[in-house]
Amino acid sequence: MSVAYCIAKSASIVMETVLCALFGVFVWKRITSPKQSTEGIAAISLTVFLPSLTFVTITRQAKWGNITAFLWMFVFACLSKTMTLLLATFTRSLCPAQWHGAILLSSILQSSLTFGITAPFLLRGLSLDTSMVTENVLAYVLFYSAVSFLISWVIGELVVKPFMEERHHESLMSSRLELVHYGTQIMQREESVNESEVPVTDSVKTRHGSNSDNHTEQEAQNQPHPSRSSRCSDALGVIAAVSKRPIIVIAFVSVIIGITPPLQWILVSPLGVMVVGGMKLIAYGSVPLQLFLYGVELFAAQEMAGTTRTARTGVEERERDSDSAPGRDGEATSAGQNNCGAKRGTLVMCSLLAFNVHFLVPMVCFAFILLLRSHNLLPSDINFLLAALIGTCAPSTVDPFLVYNANEIMSATYSKILPFMDASAIVATIVWFSVYFLYLGG
Repeated sequence: MSVAYCIAKSASIVMETVLCALFGVFVWKRITSPKQSTEGIAAISLTVFLPSLTFVTITRQAKWGNITAFLWMFVFACLSKTMTLLLATFTRSLCPAQWHGAILLSSILQSSLTFGITAPFLLRGLSLDTSMVTENVLAYVLFYSAVSFLISWVIGELVVKPFMEERHHESLMSSRLELVHYGTQIMQREESVNESEVPVTDSVKTRHGSNSDNHTEQEAQNQPHPSRSSRCSDALGVIAAVSKRPIIVIAFVSVIIGITPPLQWILVSPLGVMVVGGMKLIAYGSVPLQLFLYGVELFAAQEMAGTTRTARTGVEERERDSDSAPGRDGEATSAGQNNCGAKRGTLVMCSLLAFNVHFLVPMVCFAFILLLRSHNLLPSDINFLLAALIGTCAPSTVDPFLVYNANEIMSATYSKILPFMDASAIVATIVWFSVYFLYLGG
């Protein structure tokens, strides 16, 4: 298998996925109530389409002989998510506070595109190392995706959401402190004008303002902190609640049914044939639905970033009007330099996140798979190896939009860097798919 063929095949898979996703943007613009409609579509995808595809595929492909492959897919999903969270935690310690939420959000997903669900369909029939790519790849990828979704949801509930709520509370308290401090300065300025007439008022007002500052700071410090036992119980409750999601339950139940011969009788019984046949009719609608949701996610992120940019522009115009007063030229120049520095910081942050999520994590996972294979610890099935490699570099089938929508943690900061992450994901996926095809095809 030549290098040119591998690159062309990888590029065709990526471009077909992107073109289908752009159709979601086109449709979303013409929906009357886009927010309500997309929430309904996302719920249907999680409760009907994806569970149907998962059940139909895994029950047909899971056997007792390949149970080790499913266990390894579970390990690889945990490895990639754990690595991403650790990298996000390390990166957060090196960056300003306004980026901490976006960095933690990056730990939820490996990428922003849905190549994980489209690649097995587009690769079916491809010859790799005298073996043909079959539907087993899709079964492994779907199981990997269910585990990845479970971990992503738990991270979103236990790590990202509490952190963003805490940051929101801190910003509110900071705003209150600034308001009190600003009011104190105004009172001091007014009293300084009439200092000769009312000499005592200034000290009284200043003392009152100082007391207000101290009172507000005490409120911030006296917030109740949950105990360690309550945190553990809350964490267990979140994990238990997430584990009851249809797609997760169906994934594990499908593996159990597939590897248990007595339970397979349910599938070949007349009732089972009717149920599975009905699920097949809607199962493969998951692919276009996921691509549609990705297009919606991208457009919604751009709209959120545009709204934030408009609000920021209005603030900058008001600041510019105030800066036009005499004696404020130096402050205006400083504000312009700060804006340039913020843009530069955004670019550096996007590059760092893209490198961690799209290159460093897949690289370490690829090296880990090579090490395990060199010691004959992995199954030799080419479909399993391809699914493991696709899973560690491509995202899960569950689009990030579903996690954001359910947790309400889509932040304006992350919406600004999402297009950059998408562009990075396109390039990285083409590169990694080419490397995988060369490795497996040789």
